[in-house]
Amino acid sequence: MIKTALIVEDCPLTIEMTRFFLQKLGIDKILAISNHQSFATLIKSNFIPDLVVTDWNIDNKLNGGDVISKMSKYNIPVAILTSEEKNTHYMKSPKYNWFKKPLNFSDFKNWLEDIDS
Repeated sequence: MIKTALIVEDCPLTIEMTRFFLQKLGIDKILAISNHQSFATLIKSNFIPDLVVTDWNIDNKLNGGDVISKMSKYNIPVAILTSEEKNTHYMKSPKYNWFKKPLNFSDFKNWLEDIDS
């Protein structure tokens, strides 16, 4: 069951909307970070969420591919929420999915239910 989530996003409005969607799904422990420094600090802290929702283009030193690479060793689901076209190179696991902005809540919920069962 997904209890904790990490949002990696540089847009404050998208962070709040994503937080809202996650809370609607019953996830109440949500941490949001918005840049490579915060992500590097988080990785060093050994915080392991149950789910990551990340933008693709975060800042000039961090992108969604970097997030997937760092989090892949934990075998947790990663949702890429972006306006970019799908990058299939990173979509080799059913635990990774690509969602176009604006987020379709039903699609996101269905994907989470599938991987959480």
